[in-house]
Amino acid sequence: QTIDAMDAWEDLTELGCHLTELPVEPHLGKMVLCAVVLKCLDPILTIACILAYRDPFVLPTLASQKRAAMACRKCFAAGTFSDHMALLRAFQAWQKACFEGWERGFCEKNFLSQATMEIIVGMRTQLLGQLRASGFVRTRGGSDIRDVNTNSENWAVVKAALVAGMYPNLVHVDRGRMVLTGPKEKKVRFHPTSILSLPQDKKV
Repeated sequence: QTIDAMDAWEDLTELGCHLTELPVEPHLGKMVLCAVVLKCLDPILTIACILAYRDPFVLPTLASQKRAAMACRKCFAAGTFSDHMALLRAFQAWQKACFEGWERGFCEKNFLSQATMEIIVGMRTQLLGQLRASGFVRTRGGSDIRDVNTNSENWAVVKAALVAGMYPNLVHVDRGRMVLTGPKEKKVRFHPTSILSLPQDKKV
């Protein structure tokens, strides 16, 4: 009910019916459908599939390599302080490396799992296929794919789709007290591998 997939009688809503057809968790499915409406499908497809499967970044055991791996992750974030942006840009850069024929070397250099990337590609293809089968993306002509990606380069729009999908699992930032609170006023902390896991004065 919190994502409008069921009504007060716990019957599936129209949104709920559509979500049952998608091969991802309901909140990720809602994120993808919002991306279709907001015309930023491609980046959200990537992010949703990564969240549904696993983080492609590999965390080394050696301390020096851990620092290098975190540096790579932060570099992909491109100053946005966004883990989602880091995941998206890493995947896009890997796709470019695939086109250029050095994807395995790219993964080794940037502490990424080649196997995970390949699985994410398959998941993207499956999810896009289901969107086409359900009529959300028309099957004929490249113009239809371009239409649902009109805003794919607009990070503000992409973030809107992310927030719509993640609701109500969102965090409130109290800049005055430097405190993060999640649903039901529960205090939360960043994961150690997060882009946001920085010294306190740089977090918020």
